[in-house]
Amino acid sequence: MTLIKCSECGQEVSTEASACPHCGAPNTPVVSEQAQGGSSIWSGIGILLIVIVMSIGLYFFTGEMTPSTIAKLTNLEYGSQQAPTPSGHAVPLQEVKNLGYDFYVGQIDDANTVDITDDLKNQITKIVYNAHFPESILKNTPIIILNNLALTGDQYISTPTGNLKVLDLKGDFLSEGGLYATYATNTAVIYINKPIIAQGQLTEVLTHELGHAVGSTLTDQDWRTFYQLRGIPAGTSRNGTNWNLSPNEDFAEVYKNVFTGIAVRTYYGQLTPNIGMDMGACMSVYQNAENSYTPQSQGYPNDPSAFLKILSNLPKIDYVAISAKANADPKVQACRKDVMTNPSKYSSDWAYGVPYKSAIGPATKDFISSIANRLNQNSK
Repeated sequence: MTLIKCSECGQEVSTEASACPHCGAPNTPVVSEQAQGGSSIWSGIGILLIVIVMSIGLYFFTGEMTPSTIAKLTNLEYGSQQAPTPSGHAVPLQEVKNLGYDFYVGQIDDANTVDITDDLKNQITKIVYNAHFPESILKNTPIIILNNLALTGDQYISTPTGNLKVLDLKGDFLSEGGLYATYATNTAVIYINKPIIAQGQLTEVLTHELGHAVGSTLTDQDWRTFYQLRGIPAGTSRNGTNWNLSPNEDFAEVYKNVFTGIAVRTYYGQLTPNIGMDMGACMSVYQNAENSYTPQSQGYPNDPSAFLKILSNLPKIDYVAISAKANADPKVQACRKDVMTNPSKYSSDWAYGVPYKSAIGPATKDFISSIANRLNQNSK
């Protein structure tokens, strides 16, 4: 026989009694806390067994049985399934849907700066349209308008593929119009230096950076073709020895020129005089080349009748073709490239501005257009 306490009067009463002999209250056993705990333990063991059985079954069907799988089955939390929120300040992105284009823009500026205007969004759309830039690349490449004075070192851009830390830019960015930055997650961001917008250079700078984005998609065969078209020596590093001799930069500049007509600032391709004729260091080199391609006369006889006969039979000289041959002459091109890469050595050549510019031939333009068309077809 076991004695328990009456639920009404608290005095002891047998578990076999139907009512309390002291107060007459019906006998209702009170389960002790220890007994409750034991029941809870067995219930927990039962739930655990069910989870294990379900997990084993899931393993046979899917080949997976992990702690996170068990957690999902029991509706329990197993650690954090999301990437931790980074410390610092997020750069908000605005999605722009404009005339069939879908892209993201943001800006790094002080807190009182107004949002990016509709006019600027329309400018970007027009530039993208004129550059034949593929929509599939555009949507995955945020465009950030950057005021370098607003950089704090702890900013990040939140994208669907992850949080991208804003680059730790150096002083040379002050002289740059923009930057195409790639990240380990196969994501890229285009940074546009804010002052160039007020200076009316957005078209030139943004199209150049779009050229970098297209260049990042080229195959090795594409690059070999580009090297041949631009006269870049085989084996030249794509980053080059300096900005003006970087094949990567040259491709972006050529892309810009093809779709905007703005002059190329790199030194590959055929260099031609900016002012119409060679001056300074390369003038004599060009004249020697021109003379070598010009038909030479064999002298004139004293007999007037013979002289007139020779004149009537002289071949017509195509000076345009001769000039083209002289411009393409290897010695002339080597001299011009030397002038372009050594401004301090040829200060007199640079006295009136950049002495030479890079010409883009029809074959190069066709190549760039074919790359853009291929990427646009693949994005559909």
